[in-house]
Amino acid sequence: MKIGLVGDSYSAYSVSVNSEATINWYPEVQERDGGKSNVVLYRTPGLFRVATGSNTCRGIYTEPKTGRVFIVNGNQLNEFRYTGSGYIFVNIGTLNNDTNPCQFASNGFEMAVLSGNTLFMLKLGTGVLSTIPDLAPTCLCFHDSYFVVSENNFTFTCSAPFDGYTWPGDEFTAEQIPDPIVALVSDTRQLWVFGSQSFELWGVDGSVDGPFTPVAAAAGLVGSSSRDAVTLLDNTFFFLGETREGNRMAYRAEGYSVRRISNHALEAHWQTYNVVSDAISFGYQEAGHMFWVVSFPYQNETWVYDVSQDMWHQRGYWNVLTGRLESVRGRFGAFGLGYQFCADKSDGRVYIMAQRFLDDDGDVIRRVRRTPHTFNDNKRLYFTRLEVFMQVGIGAQSGVDADPIIALRWSNDGGYTWGNEHYAKAGEQGQYRQRVFWNRLGAARDRVWEFIVTSRVDWVLIGENLIAVEGYS
Repeated sequence: MKIGLVGDSYSAYSVSVNSEATINWYPEVQERDGGKSNVVLYRTPGLFRVATGSNTCRGIYTEPKTGRVFIVNGNQLNEFRYTGSGYIFVNIGTLNNDTNPCQFASNGFEMAVLSGNTLFMLKLGTGVLSTIPDLAPTCLCFHDSYFVVSENNFTFTCSAPFDGYTWPGDEFTAEQIPDPIVALVSDTRQLWVFGSQSFELWGVDGSVDGPFTPVAAAAGLVGSSSRDAVTLLDNTFFFLGETREGNRMAYRAEGYSVRRISNHALEAHWQTYNVVSDAISFGYQEAGHMFWVVSFPYQNETWVYDVSQDMWHQRGYWNVLTGRLESVRGRFGAFGLGYQFCADKSDGRVYIMAQRFLDDDGDVIRRVRRTPHTFNDNKRLYFTRLEVFMQVGIGAQSGVDADPIIALRWSNDGGYTWGNEHYAKAGEQGQYRQRVFWNRLGAARDRVWEFIVTSRVDWVLIGENLIAVEGYS
């Protein structure tokens, strides 16, 4: 009997319906037949610290032409370099600091940084940082040779072509509905102008009245909930959306329209949040999976969409002092210098994020999988034996992780209350015939199972088999 060991997160509005959780695991559907299971759970990546900056990070960016990596720590713009013996911060200059995330854009010769409603321009060749006067932008992007900013929430303006120091003063108004501009996105030669409840597409025509003109019949009544949760990924972009009818849904752009990618369970959970406008996201690729990582700072949670699998899972940092799951430590991310870098949410630490790392900068990663309900028309089931099929013989060479264990606990009331943990060994290093099972597991009419691991080893969950007998009451 299967209990749904492998799957994505889907905890419904009522846990009596479904209380599935996948935390610090991600499912992968096998691309060919012949394996033990069609779907497996792999562990999410860990963090390895490579440097520590002087202040909390507010953004990290890889300049696309040169491949140089830039980080804003507090009010300082730094270049992040590798010297051959380690990573260093090379200071460039001082920005305004409003504690909010920065935005970056580049034309290949100049890099713009939006910080504290002030636009700064860096000459990439000389390293000279300047303030652009007479502008107070709220969002920034680069599109078809122009830097583009929204300055007063209802109009946007642009620089001269390939010249971030010259701003002719042309203003363009998104006219579909009078909602304030929240985000600007350049994608597939179109400029997406997002209001709080709508979007419009604009193109460059180079007319004397200004270079931008609306694209005919390219608009929609979905806006952006957060400027900093719009991410280019997988040859499109992803964002948190809002409409006149409500908010807290996730979308991806498709052609001149958008498609919902969140599900009812996740949307119901997001409805419990006090704030979503502070959401921050980034995208990355590992092992062929495109991941969109969305953190909600106020709620202290992180959710991840796996584009290739069309599945969601939760990630988080396990705070051993409070015994609570928090949002991931890496709030900002960028791929550069051959690695996926993440910058810490609370200080100046910079990490390489990769699956080969087994912990979060020395702290354990707590991985949880909670199954669907084991339920058969409310009949009492007697559970004789549960065996988990997984990668075994994975213990470390020495230390506390040499003999890793997996914990099992369960709920007999559909996921409301939980019993004690019961442990099984996953095998010391080289014990490839180890079996992982539990016997005499009691009885229930409605049971939810939860599996927990914390050891720093290469966990892989493959499948399961439950032996159960149906009772008469």
